[in-house]
Amino acid sequence: EIYLYGGSHPRIARLLNYMGLAELERSDFDGDVAMDYLHEALNIQKLHLGPNEINPDVSETLVNMGAVYYKERNSFKKIRAKKDSYKSFIESGMLGKIAFAHSERGEYIMAMNFYDEVLELLKNKDDGRCTNRIVATLKSLGSLNVKAGRFTVANDHYMQALDLIESCDDVSPLDIANAKVDIGIIKYHSGEFKEAAKLLENSVSVQRANLSNEHPRVAKTLFHLGVIKRTTCDFERASYTLKQAQRIQISLLQEDHPDTIYTQMEIGKLLLDSDKVDDAITQFESIFKNQRHLFGSEHPDLAQTLYYIGICLARKGDVSKAMKYSERCFRMQQKVLKFDCPAIASTLDQIGLLLLRNGKVQKASKAFDHSLQIRREVGEEHYEIAYSLLNMGQISTLKRSYNDALFYYKDAMRIAVRSFGLEHPLIGDIHVGVGNLNTRKCHFDEAKKELLLALDIYKKSLFPETHFKVKKAKEDLKRVQHEEELCV
Repeated sequence: EIYLYGGSHPRIARLLNYMGLAELERSDFDGDVAMDYLHEALNIQKLHLGPNEINPDVSETLVNMGAVYYKERNSFKKIRAKKDSYKSFIESGMLGKIAFAHSERGEYIMAMNFYDEVLELLKNKDDGRCTNRIVATLKSLGSLNVKAGRFTVANDHYMQALDLIESCDDVSPLDIANAKVDIGIIKYHSGEFKEAAKLLENSVSVQRANLSNEHPRVAKTLFHLGVIKRTTCDFERASYTLKQAQRIQISLLQEDHPDTIYTQMEIGKLLLDSDKVDDAITQFESIFKNQRHLFGSEHPDLAQTLYYIGICLARKGDVSKAMKYSERCFRMQQKVLKFDCPAIASTLDQIGLLLLRNGKVQKASKAFDHSLQIRREVGEEHYEIAYSLLNMGQISTLKRSYNDALFYYKDAMRIAVRSFGLEHPLIGDIHVGVGNLNTRKCHFDEAKKELLLALDIYKKSLFPETHFKVKKAKEDLKRVQHEEELCV
């Protein structure tokens, strides 16, 4: 191939990767030989890609280098001639680059393992000059734990980072504001929406004062504020904030930058929440193409986009196609993530709802139960548990286990009210569930009361008459009235 393409063609880099991996698989492998192949591959890739590690080929080479490093370091079959043979490798920052590569591939656990090692090395040699690198590593670990749904661990990392920043003599208000953005993100994921919004609003004011209004960091904080507003169903403010973030990101970072894609993804979710399903599908399909270019064919972010395309197709009534997307999402999540997390719980919920529409109650019940178990591992009082409890209530109603259904609905209501207040659409969804439960029990007055409460909440949330939740609640109300007439 060198004869055909020359010594610096990208295909040669691919071949060198294969050679490095082949050496790695040998029983008497030579780590130096394997690493030399991979270093040469990386050098060739950098000729063509520049210093861009957000690239599937570069990430793969770095990950392979990490595999060689770990196998060599943990080998009991031989003792290396020089104990410090990896000293220059470590001091050049390669462990951090390998950790970043794993993160970009969605391999969060492996990324955490490498960052943990980096953190230990930095703490052991800390002479006062490593503080910034320790803070950066703690933040990376915090971010990865957020993605993994380990919010308590993430909070510990972020708080350690904030404490280190505040202990520095030359700390600036901007440094503290940036660190408090991370704390705000944790507050959001923990369901403390008001506290999260306050932290982010205060931080973005400091960022604007020190960086100007047109800055990527300002845009990223606006993005997180938009996420909070969308989750709490303040759709108008969510739209305004997200569009502000998107405008800055497209101007400064370009359209295919990860931060821009995250904002576009959130705008797609907002379109879906507003029942603009066709617009949402168009948005998600465009995002999927950009994500594949950026991350390759398998990544948690790709899986999430498949998940939302599946929801759109379900809304349009194409249950079969929606199931294919949802199952494809689930398989990708299991392959890449290799552990249960809130994203997988959401996918299981969607698969369960599609199974229900196909009349497969037992299979749906298993999916919902698995989802609930995953979310309880995050925290017994986490706001997302309310979604799983709502689904369990629906399943119990269909099974005629009415006492169980009422228990699930009451618990869902308790968590939802504490997290969102009394007028969030999720509260309306629970009222619909209780209404349908009372219909099955022939308690028609109570059923009508619950459904009218749901419709009132949807109206206050500014859902149009054509919104699928409004239409369903009205159909359920008509069914109550019809069945009441039959009983009379």
